[in-house]
Amino acid sequence: MKRRLVIKSLVLSSGALITLPYCSNENFKYSNLNLIDSELETISYVSDFILKDNQYNFPTPDKRVDFILNTINYCYKNEEIKKFLDGFSKFKTEVKYYGNKKFNNLSIIDKKSIISNGFNSNDSLNFFFENIKSLSLRHFTTSENYMKNYLNYEFIPNRYLGTVKI
Repeated sequence: MKRRLVIKSLVLSSGALITLPYCSNENFKYSNLNLIDSELETISYVSDFILKDNQYNFPTPDKRVDFILNTINYCYKNEEIKKFLDGFSKFKTEVKYYGNKKFNNLSIIDKKSIISNGFNSNDSLNFFFENIKSLSLRHFTTSENYMKNYLNYEFIPNRYLGTVKI
């Protein structure tokens, strides 16, 4: 009887372990954005070009691209998400004008011209770049090292001095 119970539990646990990797699919991480992995990578490169990521001096618990896309996915209205995605599609067509390459394969001069054109435009392309820039800055300025060493921020609401005479 015990042997049957052991075999049954082994079969059930091995079945659960086999199906476990299929339960978490990274492609549906940002449900409102519907971006594929290469597009996530491109947004990461744009963010890194605007503000260089320095995980050694300013470590954060999450990657910058995850912070940006989580903020857009869960905090923006549907109209803003649509405008962001429209700006991203305009950005991709702008990149294609420079030799049909990926953004990270372009020269620095071409990257600068694409980004400066995007910041100078008055449409969804500007919305795309402004949000990438502001969310990249927010991710940087909310890192623990920046807040402690540059802003002298204390994470405890009030300092406790127990041996002070009144």
